Amino acid sequence: MSSPTLKYLCKLDDFSVPRLVSKGLLQKLGVDLEEMLAATSPFWGGDDQRVNDTVQGDPRWLKGEIAFFEAVHRAADTHGSGLWWHSIGAPIAETGSMLWEGILDPAPNKFWVKLTPFSDIDLEPSARSAHDERR
Repeated sequence: MSSPTLKYLCKLDDFSVPRLVSKGLLQKLGVDLEEMLAATSPFWGGDDQRVNDTVQGDPRWLKGEIAFFEAVHRAADTHGSGLWWHSIGAPIAETGSMLWEGILDPAPNKFWVKLTPFSDIDLEPSARSAHDERR
């Protein structure tokens, strides 16, 4: 049995390029890893590109100033599911990657994305100094 939390590791500067995909997401989409990682994967869709464009459109994202984003958007509709992806995404330091995870929900919703910069988070002193050293 796989986790109900779906996980997607992708490029930091292009969310449409997967690096690793959770078993749960593969099962939900009904595909295998090779199919998902293919350059012509049909599983990038719904509002995925809109989330990518919204996050990438904020210059703080690639500068490493955003701690995480939250999003709700229509998932790629591979099986007529009409599901909504409730998710959180965060950069993984010094890897050029981002972990995007969430759950799928059939309840209708509306698109939104919220970016949270490190400056809005009350970091512990040791975490704050590590973040400041990376700048």
